Amino acid sequence: RIEITPHFTGLTGMLRGVLGPGISLQVSIEPGIVIDCDPDQLDGAVINLATNARDAMERSGMLYLRVFRRGEWQVGDNGQIWQDFCVIEVEDTGPGVPRDLWHKIFDPFFSTKAASGKGVGLGLAAVSGFVEAFGGRVEVQSGASGGALFVLRLPAGCDRQADTPTLRPPVFAAAGMAALVVEDEADVQRIAVL
Repeated sequence: RIEITPHFTGLTGMLRGVLGPGISLQVSIEPGIVIDCDPDQLDGAVINLATNARDAMERSGMLYLRVFRRGEWQVGDNGQIWQDFCVIEVEDTGPGVPRDLWHKIFDPFFSTKAASGKGVGLGLAAVSGFVEAFGGRVEVQSGASGGALFVLRLPAGCDRQADTPTLRPPVFAAAGMAALVVEDEADVQRIAVL
C-alpha cells in the first residue's frame, strides 16, 4: 500500500538528480490517493520515463509530473463497475513520439535510440509490464507542447469513502431515451453499451 503524496515527494528529489540542471521539473500531486503496487517498481517506471524524456529533450526543457485520481466505468461480467484509477502523467517538451510508433513503443527490444547506442528497447516494455501486472494500463500521446505524454493508470483506493455506487447495469441512451440491457454474454454487453 502506497500513499502517493509522501511517496512522490521523496521520488521528486531522485528525479531532479536524474534530469540534471538543464531540465525543470513541475510536479502536481492530488492528495489522498492510495495504490497497491510495488514501490520500487513504481519508482523504476517513473524514473525510466524521466530518463527517456531527458534524453529526448537533449538535457534542456521541462518535465511535467502530474498525479491525480480519475474514476471510470469499466465493463465487467455483471455490468459496469466503477473503478478509481491513480493516473500518473509524465510529459516532456521534447520532439514527441511519432504517431506511427505509438502501437509498438512498448514492445520489448523496440527502441528509437538504437542508432545512437543509448537504448536496447527494454525500458518502456518494463514500464508496461509493471503497470499491467498491477491491473493498469499505459499509453503514449502527444503532449500540449508536442512532446511525449505517457499516461499510466493504476487501480487506486482512497482515504475517504466513495459516494459512487459500485455496480451499474449497462445502459444505452439515444435521442433522449434510455434502455436497460440485460444480457449474460459479455461480448454482446460491450456492443450494446457502445
